[in-house]
Amino acid sequence: MAEPEYVARQEVRLYIERAHEMLEVAALSSAEGYHGSAINRAYYAIFYAANGLLATRGLGRSKHSGVIAAFRQHFVKTGHIEVEYSRMYERVMDDRHVSDYDVEAFI
Repeated sequence: MAEPEYVARQEVRLYIERAHEMLEVAALSSAEGYHGSAINRAYYAIFYAANGLLATRGLGRSKHSGVIAAFRQHFVKTGHIEVEYSRMYERVMDDRHVSDYDVEAFI
């Protein structure tokens, strides 16, 4: 059976790798003019990075609302992460919703 610390490190590493991948895809999408896709991938980079951060404390969440809430509770409110990053997270999350679900939106 794997040691809990090893499992946690693996989970964190995988989340961070996925976040980096999403950033790369966001940059490629943006460069090709696919701005809606770039916003979507940028959001997921943030989402995966936040999940990785939560995993450092064994606080995994699966729902988007749960991830941002836990991120704020355990890292922003405690002063470990600046409030501006929480605002940025929320703004990109809102932009992703518009981009993904409002077909008339100009991105």
